Amino acid sequence: MCGSRLSVLVNWHPTEDFAMEKGLRQGDSLSPFVFTIAVEGFSKMLKRGCSMGLTEGISHGLKVNFFKSSISRVGMEKEVIYSAAFNLRCKMEDLPLKYLGLPIGESSSGVTTWTPAYQ
Repeated sequence: MCGSRLSVLVNWHPTEDFAMEKGLRQGDSLSPFVFTIAVEGFSKMLKRGCSMGLTEGISHGLKVNFFKSSISRVGMEKEVIYSAAFNLRCKMEDLPLKYLGLPIGESSSGVTTWTPAYQ
């Protein structure tokens, strides 16, 4: 996007506007989290548009394959995640885990942690 500027909320306060210049590449350890945030926002906008009758003629066939999906916990009780995994019919994974072959939730100081990124 050329000329786009945005700000983010940090502790519920907007930051200064900044230009969007660089992005994440596939395999970046932040990619799954940014994707989740973007999809969550899009999902909420689509639901709101549906409830307002603004989505006439729009159909979408995207479905989540929960058999291929997993849920992990960060700072949450195991029972909450067990319940969510059961209700979503997906598996539960503990950190560290791998996403696109790269480790998430491991110490980034170990050389062996980054071996998949070099290969």
